[in-house]
Amino acid sequence: MCTAFSFKTQDNYNFFGRNMDIQFEFHPTITLVQRGFLSQRENSKLSFISKYAVLGTAVIMEEYPLFADGFNEKGISCAGLNFPHFCKYSKESRGENIPVYDFCFYILANFSSVTEVKQKLMELEITDIPFSSQLKNTTLHWIISDKKESIVVECIDSKIKIYNNHIGVLTNAPPFDFHVNNLAQYMHLKPEQPKNQSLDFPATGVGFGLIGLVGDYSSPSRFVRASILKRYSKVLGKNGGLAQVFHIL
Repeated sequence: MCTAFSFKTQDNYNFFGRNMDIQFEFHPTITLVQRGFLSQRENSKLSFISKYAVLGTAVIMEEYPLFADGFNEKGISCAGLNFPHFCKYSKESRGENIPVYDFCFYILANFSSVTEVKQKLMELEITDIPFSSQLKNTTLHWIISDKKESIVVECIDSKIKIYNNHIGVLTNAPPFDFHVNNLAQYMHLKPEQPKNQSLDFPATGVGFGLIGLVGDYSSPSRFVRASILKRYSKVLGKNGGLAQVFHIL
């Protein structure tokens, strides 16, 4: 049960946050990978030397970082969120590929903008190659953001789908396009108190403009709630932005 979003303050400080509520423990650690790290695995045709330093949350296996999320020195953030039932990766490599377990690190280590990422994804496959025989891949989709834009990457029927994410929010299944369409049902919500010229009844408390905002923990409801709260959050400065990200999460 994960929620992730990018958030910008009114004075242009950019933040990215996510939570991760799952029913098992995988012992992650805060991990820094410096420039020049060689990524080379026998089961992957794609090897690379990291161009940019990466800081994030990872599991270290065989002295190799398996990133769940993070950001790089150029300001790109990336997070993988559970995406069951709909996710289907390529089973075999037909060209340049990146294994699922390496996708987050590959993006953060090699690109300086979301625009660059989108261009590269046009020629890349995400393959269901496990890190080892003891460690199976998880079903994921990803949110990738920088100061200017955000995208969602999903693997459906073994093909990469890229969505421009002007909302800057991602939760879990169903696919991203469902969440966007579902969000339209809540476009009437607003933080201002409602006024009715024909009925002179005062509101009995604050927050009546947001009556109908969902509060359960399902993925569609969390997407709506994070989107609305983010949309109407207006704060200044680094401290205010950081505090608001934690409030929303």
